[in-house]
Amino acid sequence: MKVAIIGAGFTGLSAGYYLAKKGHRVSIFEKEKFPGGLAAGYKKQNWTWPLEQHYHHLFESDSEIIKFANELGIKINFYKSKTSILTQNGIFPLDSLISLLKFPCLGLNAKIRMGLTLGYLKLTPFWRLLEKETAKSFILKAMGPTPWKFIWEPLLEGKFGEYADKIPASWFWARIKKRSVCLGHPEGGFETLAKRAVSAVEKTGGKVLYRQSVSSPRKLSDQFDRVISTVPVRKVPYLGSVDLVLRLKKPFLPDNIYWLNIGIQGFSFLSVVEHTNLISKQNYGNEHLVYIGKYLPSNHRYFSLTKEEILRRHHPDLTKINPDYKSSLLGFDVFKSLYAQPVFPLNYSWQIPPLKTEAENIYSAAMEQIYPWDRGTNYAVALGKKAAELVSRQK
Repeated sequence: MKVAIIGAGFTGLSAGYYLAKKGHRVSIFEKEKFPGGLAAGYKKQNWTWPLEQHYHHLFESDSEIIKFANELGIKINFYKSKTSILTQNGIFPLDSLISLLKFPCLGLNAKIRMGLTLGYLKLTPFWRLLEKETAKSFILKAMGPTPWKFIWEPLLEGKFGEYADKIPASWFWARIKKRSVCLGHPEGGFETLAKRAVSAVEKTGGKVLYRQSVSSPRKLSDQFDRVISTVPVRKVPYLGSVDLVLRLKKPFLPDNIYWLNIGIQGFSFLSVVEHTNLISKQNYGNEHLVYIGKYLPSNHRYFSLTKEEILRRHHPDLTKINPDYKSSLLGFDVFKSLYAQPVFPLNYSWQIPPLKTEAENIYSAAMEQIYPWDRGTNYAVALGKKAAELVSRQK
């Protein structure tokens, strides 16, 4: 069977890989000149590894992409990470029960309620009970107003903006459920894993065609027996992502922090992720690499700004964290994606688009179909595998 796949992100690559293993002839059409989708990488002259354009890591429970990588001969390494939060009173660790008990912005009762709630979300599998109410409503009821005000409100508003009060509690469950202390990263980066998948498809006689933009799956349906589209269906709103990557001579964050959440409202960015506090800087010419991340509506002015203008917008808030960062600045880049974060409504489990579309022999496998998860390469691989299995069963 001849199968066309639109998109060489990890959904398209995994669908292609598993279809090719079953003996199908696969052609993957990718509008960019490289594979990987949101996990695509880039490389400076003095680096031995490529770096993801948008920050990525894996959790220990990400079994689908771990299996996928193992089959392709790519090792996933796991490292202990440190997560902290920036408050009006300074930077404080917030990634364990002990750090929660020491957190200065909360009273003992609030800490106990927050700890019990997070423990419940970590253990319970019953996420459908949570999609009926908003994360805000759930957090206020379960933890109380103080944790909401000092921790969760600025994080939700920083990420979702105008949608912050509408996000279902099932989204919050998913973020807590999957998180692990140790975080994973493929040996050689996600680009290496993506290129290995491309090679595996090509070894079976399949093709990955770059700079091939397909406006509609129907345009391929006359040439192929089946068509799988991995581009967003856009049945729900999407937020885009604008990531500034700093290249520094010295660390940006103190105490080897990998992930810094911004717990102050009004900041120009949502998080700071110091990649080389997780992955050795020796892979990147001994440079310290730092992501400055922000989710924004696709019509936001940031998408039309130059990288210099983005840095200028962020500079005042960057100096609040590290006043001297510019003295060690080697260079910087900005990467943008218009469709990086789906925004799910309440009770979305009843609205998930099916993989088989109404059009004959056309399938859809997009980010809004991995609910209650909302993004991540693990779920992309799982969705691609599911689509491949479904297509293979169709007569």
